[in-house]
Amino acid sequence: MSNVPEFDYLVSGSHLSPNDQFARFETMHLKEIEERSTILRNLMFDKAAAKKRIKSYIEWGFDFFDAPSFINKIDEIVDRVYQSKIPSGW
Repeated sequence: MSNVPEFDYLVSGSHLSPNDQFARFETMHLKEIEERSTILRNLMFDKAAAKKRIKSYIEWGFDFFDAPSFINKIDEIVDRVYQSKIPSGW
């Protein structure tokens, strides 16, 4: 038996409020931005190029909608990731 928790949408009666759904949606995207930043840093992308690439990706993903509020956090996240040390062996 796996220790992986079930997805809550598979459990009946576990409905999230709209505010909780948005918070979860935003958290998911912020984590994705952090992971993309780490990948681009490890691939030796320049910080400015990483910011531009991630912003372009988010804008493309929300092409038919207003820009999401978390797009303003990209610079902060990329700066934080680029300040951290690259793992040894890179």
